[in-house]
Amino acid sequence: MTQPELSDSEIGPQVGGLDAININYLNDFNYVAMGHIHRPQKLRKETIRYGGSPLKYSFSEAKDHKSMPYITLDEKEISIELLPLIPKRDVRIIKGPFNALIEHAQYSEDFIQAVLEDEETIYDPKSKLKEFYPNIISIQYHNLSSSDNVRLQEATEVLNLSPTDQFENFFKHQNQREFSDSEKKLLESIMEEINHKTN
Repeated sequence: MTQPELSDSEIGPQVGGLDAININYLNDFNYVAMGHIHRPQKLRKETIRYGGSPLKYSFSEAKDHKSMPYITLDEKEISIELLPLIPKRDVRIIKGPFNALIEHAQYSEDFIQAVLEDEETIYDPKSKLKEFYPNIISIQYHNLSSSDNVRLQEATEVLNLSPTDQFENFFKHQNQREFSDSEKKLLESIMEEINHKTN
């Protein structure tokens, strides 16, 4: 039995409690226009077709090309022309290391999912990418380790650092540079004042 290809934003349709029928039952029809399924597609032959949704409703549809079937029927033949539907804002997935995505970013109002290929978590990447992609929807990580042992080791290393060292590491990670002498002196002064007030 031929099954339609579904996207992430839909579930299989049911009619009268059935989620599918044998496609052979449709062979005697000149053209069968199917509905509900988001992804435009034919089933076994050109004249049994899902037109698809006019817009993309999930990132699993990012590579789909939306269209409107224009059907001409006469006694001898059927002609099918797929008229492209071009949305005001597309649905796209961008992939790469965070710094590369920023470096090569071009302003776009498309709906964006960013897949970061960094091996460590980036602090607040969405707000930074939002400057180039104001309609960014989600951030995914591709290469992050899911090992509990790795995460536990990293947490232990952080806990063993002094508050000053933790702040310095955070500053370096956030700004991609070391403290200047004046910034380091300011931090030391603030930490001394905090220690004085808490002791």
